[in-house]
Amino acid sequence: SGVASPARLKREMQFDWTEILKDVDAQLDGVGLVAHEDVALDPELIESHARAIAAGRLSKSTSVVSGPIRLAGREHVENLESASARERSELEALGREAIARGRVAVAVLNGGMATRFGGDVKGIIEAVGGRSFLEVKLAQAQRFGRVPFLIMNSFATHARTLQFLAGHQLGDVAEVFLQSVSLRLTPRGDVFREASGRVSLYAPGHGDFPGSLRRSGLLERLAERGVETLLLSNIDNLGAELDPLLI
Repeated sequence: SGVASPARLKREMQFDWTEILKDVDAQLDGVGLVAHEDVALDPELIESHARAIAAGRLSKSTSVVSGPIRLAGREHVENLESASARERSELEALGREAIARGRVAVAVLNGGMATRFGGDVKGIIEAVGGRSFLEVKLAQAQRFGRVPFLIMNSFATHARTLQFLAGHQLGDVAEVFLQSVSLRLTPRGDVFREASGRVSLYAPGHGDFPGSLRRSGLLERLAERGVETLLLSNIDNLGAELDPLLI
């Protein structure tokens, strides 16, 4: 029926967090982080996911969109190309003023598991003209002065990114924070373990950004500095650059 029995749920909900967190701490220490307190891990959320999987409420089939899928139309998108030259000029002037007054910040998503691009951190890989994705994104933001530049790393990308920033004298121009960490689960709702017996860690997706930004304290500090608009993009999206007109 897809619904787990109470006995099965009870068996699968026995998470030994003392053992698990000890394992997590050892793995984080291996990548230059002190402990799980450095990278938020939510046992309650993980157990809720496990219960939903064990009960059949969360699976591949429940993750599929049901119902009709409709393409967005022109009426759903603001087309700046249709604005007059005067309107575009006025908007760009307002955007430049906001940037100059420190009302705008730029953030890039540099998390994930660093499993592509030869297994190295994507942001520090050479992208174009001898510069990395990270350097290009930073240069795009700094065309308009010292714009606050935020980088969200994961436990898998943090140490290498900090090393890169320090090696390129960029450590003082970027504000770095960490996204959370979670545990992989089996299709039965158990904790998935590697062949070595260790729990399998992963970095959640881009939806982790708002909570991680708030938890880091950066959101509050940006607000205190007068930042009102945050331009967010993935580290490898070089087309999403700071544009006063859009701001």
